[in-house]
Amino acid sequence: MSTKVTIILPVCFNDGIPVLRDTFIRFENEVYSIAGGFTTICGAIGSYRMDDGTAKEEKVDIYTIVCSTAEQVESLRSIALQCCKDFKQECVYFETSECNVEFIR
Repeated sequence: MSTKVTIILPVCFNDGIPVLRDTFIRFENEVYSIAGGFTTICGAIGSYRMDDGTAKEEKVDIYTIVCSTAEQVESLRSIALQCCKDFKQECVYFETSECNVEFIR
C-alpha cells in the first residue's frame, strides 16, 4: 500500500499578485527529490472561508504525490509548512489517503 498526498497551492498571493514560477519550480524540485514525481492539475478553483469569516475563491494548482514510506509523507508535510511562508498563506491544504497504484503496461 502507498500513501497519496494532495497539496493545493494558490496561483496568486492574497493580494492578487501572481506567485512567481520560480516558487513553484523550487517546490516541484523538492517533491522530485523526495518522491520522484507528481501529477498536477493547474488552474482549478478553490473556495473556502478565511479565519476572519470572509469567503475566498481563488485559482489553485493541485499536486498529487504518491509516497511509499512514512518518511516521505513527513518530508512533504514539512515542505507544505514551508509553502505557507513561500506562498504567504495562513495555511496550505495537505491531505493523505491510502492508495494502491499500478503502472499498467
